[in-house]
Amino acid sequence: YKPLRGGSYIDLPLFIKIKKAVVNVKNKDDKCFAYALLSALYPAEDNVERPIKYKDYMDKVDFSCIDFPTPIWQIHKFEKTNKININIF
Repeated sequence: YKPLRGGSYIDLPLFIKIKKAVVNVKNKDDKCFAYALLSALYPAEDNVERPIKYKDYMDKVDFSCIDFPTPIWQIHKFEKTNKININIF
């Protein structure tokens, strides 16, 4: 399992799914970074994979400084704009 880039939903390998330790939002747009961040900041109580669970929080974070899909080099600008630290694995 070696993803080359982020951007939208990809089905996870079974060995990751069964651990139930990853939130994998089933988005159809290129806002994977936004959903990943919002799912961490505003965890849903149920149906965590549904994008609708995070739509109400899109205006709580300033995403205007980045593009979607988000290139890795824009993360630093996002961190400064929002005064938040991001770790990408």
